[in-house]
Amino acid sequence: MRKLLGIICCSFLFSVAAHAEDCNDGITANAEGNFGKALAVFQPLAKQGDECAQFHLGMMYLFGEGVEQDKARARELFEKSASKGNRAAKVQLDKLSKK
Repeated sequence: MRKLLGIICCSFLFSVAAHAEDCNDGITANAEGNFGKALAVFQPLAKQGDECAQFHLGMMYLFGEGVEQDKARARELFEKSASKGNRAAKVQLDKLSKK
C-alpha cells in the first residue's frame, strides 16, 4: 500500500512539472499572436521574479499586445528585469528615457 501511494504521489508531481510553463511558452504564444495565452504564461512567472517573463510582459504593455498600452507599467517591468541582468530590458529602458 505504501509503495502504491508513493507511485501515485510521484506520478502527480511529474504531471504537474510537465504542465508547468516557462518563458519560452509565452514567447511562442506571443509570436503566434495568441496574446491571451502569452499573458497567462508571463504574468505568474513575472510575479515569481522571472526576468525573461518580466521583460516580455513589459513588451506587451509597451505595445498594447493583449493588454491596454501602459508605458509606466512597461518601465516598471523592464526595471525589474534589468535589475536581474536582462540586457534587452536595459535597452528598452534607455529607449524609454530618450522619449
